Amino acid sequence: MKNSAKSNLNIANQILIGSLTLYQKTLSPDHGLVSAFFPNGVCRYQVTCSEYMIEKIKENGAIVGLLKGTGRILSCNPFTAPQNKYNNL
Repeated sequence: MKNSAKSNLNIANQILIGSLTLYQKTLSPDHGLVSAFFPNGVCRYQVTCSEYMIEKIKENGAIVGLLKGTGRILSCNPFTAPQNKYNNL
């Protein structure tokens, strides 16, 4: 892969991770400012979806990480059982 293409991927990773971190610190009911209103948390998963997505972006890159994280968010509904950190999405 050329350096410029690799650099663009790193920039995409950084933007996504930065956005997720900002979400965690502000709006997230498990991490952010509103967490005081949810002392037991609200996330169904042992590792929150935002933490999971950050891990997957670091491991697999922006596109695959975003797809895996989105799949995990979509699986968070009352009709599915909670799973551990490494569900196979």
